[in-house]
Amino acid sequence: MLKKYFYILQHLPKFIIKTRIVNMNIKPFSLSWLSNSLILFLLTLTLSSNVMADSAQEAMMGQAVSEEQEDQSVESVPAKEKEAASAPKKEEKPKPVSTRDLAIPQDELRLFLKPFSTDELKVEADGWFKALKKKATEVTALELKATRLNKKQNKIQGSLELLEPAPTQKDESTEEKDPNDPHNLSADERLDYVKNLLVSVDSSIDSDDIESKTDAKKVLSELNKKFDKDKEELSEEIGKEIELRASLVDRLNIVLDSINATDGVKEDGTDNDLVVPLRRYISTVTGLHVDTNDAKSTLKGIKKWIFSKKGGKRWLKNIAMFIGILFGFWILSRIFSAIVNKMLHVSGNTSELLHNFVVGVVKKITMLVGILMSLAALEINVSPILAALGAAGFILAFALQGTISNFASGLLILLYRPFDMGDSIEGGGVSGEVESMNLVSTCIKTPDNQHIVVPNNAIWGGAITNSSSASTRRIDMSFTVSHKDNADDVIKLLENIVKKQSLVLATPAYSVGLNELTDAGMSFNVRPWVNKADYGSVKSVITHEVKRLFDNGKIHMP
Repeated sequence: MLKKYFYILQHLPKFIIKTRIVNMNIKPFSLSWLSNSLILFLLTLTLSSNVMADSAQEAMMGQAVSEEQEDQSVESVPAKEKEAASAPKKEEKPKPVSTRDLAIPQDELRLFLKPFSTDELKVEADGWFKALKKKATEVTALELKATRLNKKQNKIQGSLELLEPAPTQKDESTEEKDPNDPHNLSADERLDYVKNLLVSVDSSIDSDDIESKTDAKKVLSELNKKFDKDKEELSEEIGKEIELRASLVDRLNIVLDSINATDGVKEDGTDNDLVVPLRRYISTVTGLHVDTNDAKSTLKGIKKWIFSKKGGKRWLKNIAMFIGILFGFWILSRIFSAIVNKMLHVSGNTSELLHNFVVGVVKKITMLVGILMSLAALEINVSPILAALGAAGFILAFALQGTISNFASGLLILLYRPFDMGDSIEGGGVSGEVESMNLVSTCIKTPDNQHIVVPNNAIWGGAITNSSSASTRRIDMSFTVSHKDNADDVIKLLENIVKKQSLVLATPAYSVGLNELTDAGMSFNVRPWVNKADYGSVKSVITHEVKRLFDNGKIHMP
């Protein structure tokens, strides 16, 4: 192909010369130049076409390769997806939400945590714990800085004594000197010692500037004032940081209380196992640090704590609320008991025992609620207390079964009302007037003015005789006379005695009759009816009159 092009190009000038350009006045040099240019142009065109063909062929081959690679990649996508699906996914660790605002109000935090589960509350507790730990570390660093500063100041204050005139030296034969004690040094050596001490305490001090004791005292005084100022500023900063730490403690305690409420406390009423280590950490980092070597700073710290919002003012407010709540509920208990007392009086169908019991229970329950609320005002968690009371009650139920039985009997007596206050009863082997009663026992006053406390179980478990349930009573008396007396005559004599008693009721009618015959004699019953209040006096008078019959010989003793 190329040979053909070259042949044409070589003979083209001759052809042009013979046919077209023979009559033109063109020089041979120009004709050769033209032919060479045409040859170069055609050669370039040919080579370009070959290059383009090669490029097109390579492009086609590259496209085929890319299509093949694309097919392979498309086929490999499902395999990669399967590998990704089969590979274990790395779960992201949940992050706390409530710690985004460390100054969130406490009431809002309580409401915010209500819908959280136990696992979510664990995450929140961990977040607040980390925030508290960070703040506690900052407070500790400041306290450590203050301690070191205090040690430096103590060294400076101690070095002032070395600049004072040396005391009178004692006899060396009787007392040996301690070479390590700077007080045993000479005046110049003491000054050098103080210089070195000042440089070790503050590297900015140049010992060459201190030429005499006066210069040393001046430097010590200025350095002491500087330390006082630094300590005061540091104390202010520590106080602020402690307040921030206290606010974090309050919020962490709210989260821990939520865990106790959600996951439950132990059977003995103490904190949940998840809460215990965090509570211990709180008690560890919030302890009051007192530096006994620096009384001035300690007093300032105590004073600052007393007047701080998270310290003394907070506890003063809590104590005031404690006293106020107790006093308020004491007033409420009296008001509520007075209202219940009035309502029971209006109803009029309750016994005095039940009346007193209900009024007392209302008063005690109101005060119990007041005590629990006042304890909460002191930032004491009452949930473990209530749980502990429940657990203790379950245990005591087995240990005090007799007391529980008396308690149940007392409730039944109050419910069924077999007797009331002031009634004359016979129960539990005791006869007398009911003086008082509680859920465990009943106090009975006997005719001989003895006060006997009878367990309610003994009264309810046996027969109860209430002589005061009716307005009238029958006097039952029995007299025995000799068989040689006439029975009809004896009956008439006894009836005459009863008829003479004005306090004996006509209705119901009295009865006098022969009851039984025994070896000892004849037994007669005398049964008059009297008002309840006249029972004792009428019985005494009739007995006295029968005794006169025996004395006068109208009837005889068996």
